[in-house]
Amino acid sequence: MKFLLVTLIAHGPDPVTGRTKSTTERFREVVADAVLAEELGFDGFGVGERHERPFLSSAPPVVLSHIAARTSAIRLFTAVATLSLLGPVRAFEDYATLDHLSRGRLELIIGKGNGTAQARLFHVTPEDQWERNREGYELLRIALVAAVTSRIRVGSGAVQLGHRTPLDVVGQFGLIDALHPGRIDLGLGRSGQRRAEEAEKAGKAVPERRGPGGPAGSGPADPRPGGAGPAAGRKAGLSTSGTGPTAGQGKKGRVVDGLLIPPPFDHSVLVTSPRLAFQTSLLQQPGEGAGVELWILGSSGGRSAQVAGERGLPFAANYHVSPSGVLEAVDAYRAAFKPSQALAEPYVIVSADAVVAEDDATARELAKPYGLWVRSIRSGQGAIPYPTPEQADAHVWSEEDRALVADRLDTRFVGSPEAVADGLDVLRRVTGADELLVTSITHAHADRVRSYELLARAWHGR
Repeated sequence: MKFLLVTLIAHGPDPVTGRTKSTTERFREVVADAVLAEELGFDGFGVGERHERPFLSSAPPVVLSHIAARTSAIRLFTAVATLSLLGPVRAFEDYATLDHLSRGRLELIIGKGNGTAQARLFHVTPEDQWERNREGYELLRIALVAAVTSRIRVGSGAVQLGHRTPLDVVGQFGLIDALHPGRIDLGLGRSGQRRAEEAEKAGKAVPERRGPGGPAGSGPADPRPGGAGPAAGRKAGLSTSGTGPTAGQGKKGRVVDGLLIPPPFDHSVLVTSPRLAFQTSLLQQPGEGAGVELWILGSSGGRSAQVAGERGLPFAANYHVSPSGVLEAVDAYRAAFKPSQALAEPYVIVSADAVVAEDDATARELAKPYGLWVRSIRSGQGAIPYPTPEQADAHVWSEEDRALVADRLDTRFVGSPEAVADGLDVLRRVTGADELLVTSITHAHADRVRSYELLARAWHGR
C-alpha cells in the first residue's frame, strides 16, 4: 500500500482568522507541503488542475516543476491533467520534460475534467471536448531554471501568441512570478500569426484558426485588422437609425456614398453584462497583480515594433535570426514610443549568436556546424540534430547553399573572448541597445558552458 497526498490549491479565507493569504504565500505553502510530505515518507504528491475560483491550480506543470527542484525522491503526479483544455502534443512535451528533469518521478493521470464553470470559461461543448487541441504550457523549463537559481532574471524570448491563448500565458507566467517575484521576463512574439498573414497575402490557404469558441467564425470576432467574425458572412444591410446600445447609445452614424459608417461601439454596455460578470468571477489567475516584466519581440519595423512603442513597453530586436531588419526594427520602435507607467523612454534589447573559445581558430572549429544546421531549417528540410564539426566538414556546399545561410554566418560573433566582446560592443553601440541577449549553440554542452565563462569574464572585465 502506498500513501499519496494531493492538492487542488484552494485559495480562500482562513476559517479561523478570516485572512486570505497572498498568491505567493499560498504557492510557497504548497511547495513546503510537498517537501514535508517527502520528509514524512509519503510516496507521492499530486497537483490537480482547475481554472476557476477558488483554486490556483491552473498550471500544474509549473507547480510540479518547482516541487521537483525542491525534492529528490517523492513521486509527482497530476490529479488530473485536463487534456480537453490543453494541446495534447504540447502537454506531452511539457510533462515529458518534467519527467526527465525529475529523473523519472512523474506519473501522468489524464482526464477531461470539464466542470460546468470550466466548460463555460473555455467554451467547451460535449461535441468538441474530446477533440479540442489547445496550445499549452510552454513555461515548464523557465520555472525549473528559476527554481534552482536565486538572482538571475529568467524569461521567454518569446512566447508565440499566434499559437497561444492569453489566458494560458497570464496564468503560467503569473504563477512563476508568484514563486519568484521580480525575476521573470515575459517576451511576446507573433510568429504563427505572421506566417498566417503572409500566407493570406500570397493567396495561400490558411489552416483554420481555433479560438476559445472553436473554429474561427464560431466565436467572437477576430480582433486582427480585417479579421472575420461570426457576422462576416451575414448579408449586408444598412440602418441609419443610430439607436440602440451597439450604435453608441443614441449617437448617429453617417452614410458616405451609400455606405453606413456607424458610431463607435460603447463597451460600457458589456461592463454591466451579467454574463461578463459571471465569467470575470471565474477568473482567479495567478497573473492578477503579478510583477512580470513584459517585452515585445520583433524582427522588423512592422506591427510588433509599433505596438511595443505605442504601449511604452521594452522591445527586443531579433538580430541573431533576422539581422537585416534590426536597425529598421529599433528605429520604428523608438519612433512610435510613448512614455508609459512602465517606461519613461525607449528600452531596447538586441539578440546575438556568439561562440567563444580561447583563440579564434578553436572558436571557428566549434562554430562549423552552425551553417549546416541553419541550412536544414531554411531549405525546408526541418531542423536536423545539431551536427558535429566532423559532419560539417563532410558536407559538400553548393553556391546556392552558401547564399542561403550567408547572412546568419556573417553576423555571428565567433572568436576569442576579446574579439567577440569587441563585436558585441559594436552591436550595442550601433543599435543603441540597453541589453544584449546572447545565445551560444555548440554540439557539446561543455563547449557552450566554456563559451559562457569566457564571454562573461571578457565582458565584465571591460
